[in-house]
Amino acid sequence: DKIQELHKEALTLTSESEALRKRLEDELSKEKRASLFSIVKLNLEQVYNTSIQEAIRKEKRRLWRTVQSLQVSNDERDDELIELREELDRAHEREQRLMMRIEELLLKLKNLEALLRTARPGPPIVYAVPPPP
Repeated sequence: DKIQELHKEALTLTSESEALRKRLEDELSKEKRASLFSIVKLNLEQVYNTSIQEAIRKEKRRLWRTVQSLQVSNDERDDELIELREELDRAHEREQRLMMRIEELLLKLKNLEALLRTARPGPPIVYAVPPPP
């Protein structure tokens, strides 16, 4: 009788032990899943952050190249502007020289007119060489 009772108690303990083991495995499994989930979540966040950082780096490089390109074209425009200013200065100098030459010619013309008014009538002047045009 005692043996049967002990056997029954052993079966009960075994059954309780099996239930506890099962419950412990379930709890461990939940913790493992939660742990794995958090690891996967951290990995995904890291990949996401890395992707964002890479996208930001690419965009910065693209913007830097654009800025450099704009700087180059700006420098080229500055060079063109300098050349145009120099050309304008040369044109202004030519204009000044032409104006001085015109003033000289006008003065010579006035002197010639004065000479013609005061000249005595006489025979026409014959040139050995044709006069300059």
